[in-house]
Amino acid sequence: PDYFSPVLPINLIKNGVNVDEVLAAKKINGKYILGGTSQYKDNAYGNMYMAGYNQDIQRTARFNTGINLDLRGITKGLQLKTYLSLDVYNAYRQNVSNTYAIYQPTWVSYGTTDSISGINKVGTDASGNKQVLGDNGYTRRFGTYAFLDYARTFNVVHSVTATFLGYFDNLNSNAVIIDQKNSHLALRATYDYKKKYFVDFSSAYVNGFKLEKGKKGGYSPSLGLAWVISNEKENGLINYLKLKGSAGIINYEFAGSNYRLYESTYGNGSTYSWFDGVRTNKTTSISRSSNPNLTFEKMKNINLGIEGYFFNKSIYLDANVFASSNSGQVIQRSTYAPYVGDAYPYVNYNTTDYKGGELGINWSEKIGDFSFDLGANFLITDSKVIKKDETWSNSYQYRQGLPSDAMFGLQALGLFANQGDIDDSPSQKFGEVKPGDIKYKDQNGDGKIDADDEIRIGDSQSNLSYGVTLMLKYKRLSLFVIGNGREGAQSTYSGSYFWVQGSGKYSEEVLNRWTPTTYLTATYPRLSSKNSANNYRTSTWWLYDNDYFTIDRVQLTFDLPESVARKISSKEVMLYVRGENLARFSKDADKRQLRIGSEPGYRNYALGLRIMF
Repeated sequence: PDYFSPVLPINLIKNGVNVDEVLAAKKINGKYILGGTSQYKDNAYGNMYMAGYNQDIQRTARFNTGINLDLRGITKGLQLKTYLSLDVYNAYRQNVSNTYAIYQPTWVSYGTTDSISGINKVGTDASGNKQVLGDNGYTRRFGTYAFLDYARTFNVVHSVTATFLGYFDNLNSNAVIIDQKNSHLALRATYDYKKKYFVDFSSAYVNGFKLEKGKKGGYSPSLGLAWVISNEKENGLINYLKLKGSAGIINYEFAGSNYRLYESTYGNGSTYSWFDGVRTNKTTSISRSSNPNLTFEKMKNINLGIEGYFFNKSIYLDANVFASSNSGQVIQRSTYAPYVGDAYPYVNYNTTDYKGGELGINWSEKIGDFSFDLGANFLITDSKVIKKDETWSNSYQYRQGLPSDAMFGLQALGLFANQGDIDDSPSQKFGEVKPGDIKYKDQNGDGKIDADDEIRIGDSQSNLSYGVTLMLKYKRLSLFVIGNGREGAQSTYSGSYFWVQGSGKYSEEVLNRWTPTTYLTATYPRLSSKNSANNYRTSTWWLYDNDYFTIDRVQLTFDLPESVARKISSKEVMLYVRGENLARFSKDADKRQLRIGSEPGYRNYALGLRIMF
């Protein structure tokens, strides 16, 4: 609307003005023609109603079958199960493209009344009359597995189960040269004695498709132990108590779609010529060195926990502590000697450790027709980068030894008060600065502000996550509430709503911007018609604590009496009203939920009836 009128009301066009063009123009709702200028020919309404269409067509076919065999004739408790599946998916786009004309008006005003005294047609109305088909891709997947399942109890006290599994999967997609093939073998065996002592051994031999032949297989074992230490005869204090622990090593292929990172890659290098200066040729240069020893990434885990019911089963508790190490992470190292060049191979190098604890607790009580369940769960986590390929100019910039989610940025000291303040400060290397721009701390004392002055300013992931649930029930009426929260993370305000520069639209964030008269109270840097590389970068100026608590769902339910249900031949009839994503409690909650330039968040409400037959 600042540059042209998107639509022109026909009733504002003065009689006798290019009548033929107005009559021939394509109209919207019979009342408007498209507006524009010779400079602005792209009209949103024209694109929606007159420019043609794109139609995405998708077809999916699925087939699956299986056979289950009871092999008790061989031995009691033995079964064989098989499964076969085939999925086919393809998609394409068909489109028709049209062109449309727009009309540039000449406006005149008579007092408070506007009218159009003339129009100039720009462009033409033309139908493409040609349907274009484009291939959006296809996918074919074939999968099968078979497993032997065994379960048996001996002499009442010894229970044994075992499962041996074979699995194969092949995924074929367009534009992907190599099929994704997975073929795995797995074995799980469990034993328990009198339901008091438990042993669980699980293992898998994985065979992937991203590694070199001879390196594609990896063995992943795990072991779990448990001991029910509560007395066989329950008492009022401890009804059930189990100690448990597990440990394992998981081999898995690196993420990403490049499957042959172990190979060398080559490209065209510089051009050379013969002495006659007529014939030339290009050299072949290596762009990545090979690494035939590239192998799986590994995750080593250990977990210890306790689980139990207490006080006549009114309290349930499940608590665990865990530690894991993610080693051999695949990266393309850069910290080689200069004579190696830049043809760096991919290697198994980085290592990150994680540790933490989780607690789940639930309190249940019933008093006459009233009952309630109150639950809470907590997860505390921490990470540490143990080994990382990195090179920095200053010791405080190294990520090794810090959490894996450490955020780095500049430390803001406020806003420059005047030119004298700028002259007395280190040289700013992010472009020209003026009074009202953000001032940063020179961390290494070299007299200039640049990327070498970025320090750890926070962590992007919460180290404490928690959730609560509440169920209240009185006779046939029940209320359910669930919420969750996060503590300990930081984030930064960024994007066009907060970082207003150049010709961008202003948001209300700039209302308390720096000016010569507000320099003592300003909470926002100065505005400029130019882009500001100094102000709008990650720093503590834009940092905030990303703690919050949300109410995710509230549902009120009424179960109709059984006599009503029987009248409609139903087992159960339930009425409910539900709300989701209802509230968020945090500092600047409304501002932090803004989604600029994308679909907004929603609160969902439902009124429902459920009938079980």
